[in-house]
Amino acid sequence: MKQKLRSLFLLSCLTLASALSYAAEPIPSVFLNNVDESYLPAVKKAFINREWAITATSDSMVKGELNHRKIEARLSIYLKGDQLLYLCDCQKYRSVGTSSAMSSLMEEKKVDYVPKGWIGNLKKDTLRFVKMAKINQ
Repeated sequence: MKQKLRSLFLLSCLTLASALSYAAEPIPSVFLNNVDESYLPAVKKAFINREWAITATSDSMVKGELNHRKIEARLSIYLKGDQLLYLCDCQKYRSVGTSSAMSSLMEEKKVDYVPKGWIGNLKKDTLRFVKMAKINQ
């Protein structure tokens, strides 16, 4: 009986996980509030300052990419109304399995990951560059 309940629980968890992993649209998060298009050059400078490669730009969006410490990060920051929103498409390689002196069954697996510290640094740099631009006007 216990085994059947455990199997049923695992099956329901797998079903829920697969349903959640196929979301139609990624949900954006707020990068900064009360902004206008003058913030986008500062976002671009922030990407460059933090050594991100800028992969695309437009009047309302900047995309950057960074691969560092087994993390593949692709970040889109775009203007919508008076908000800067971001979409993060980031993965981190994790070692899974077992390792011992006699055998190594470790393998690398990609898992979704949000580098919150990196995003926080980009926010700080963006605000700093906006302030510097206003002072220099």
